[in-house]
Amino acid sequence: MIDVQVLISAHVSYGVGALGDYIHMYQPYNAKFVSLVKEYNDVIIGSFFGHEHNDAFKVVYNDGMYLYGSFLARRGSFSIVK
Repeated sequence: MIDVQVLISAHVSYGVGALGDYIHMYQPYNAKFVSLVKEYNDVIIGSFFGHEHNDAFKVVYNDGMYLYGSFLARRGSFSIVK
């Protein structure tokens, strides 16, 4: 078996914007992203997003269990995975 690690890079982040007023990704793409994170969280070691103009923290849960978290900063973003 090959040991695989993945970094995700995207312009817009998943989920609701930091101010809670809109979703960055179109809903079908957002749902697909969250689905992929849930399925492959064991190989995703981080992610980088742009676009956000406010500091924010986003978390993906699966059945109440933490899977994936991202800190989004004003000048680029990085992810805290494990």
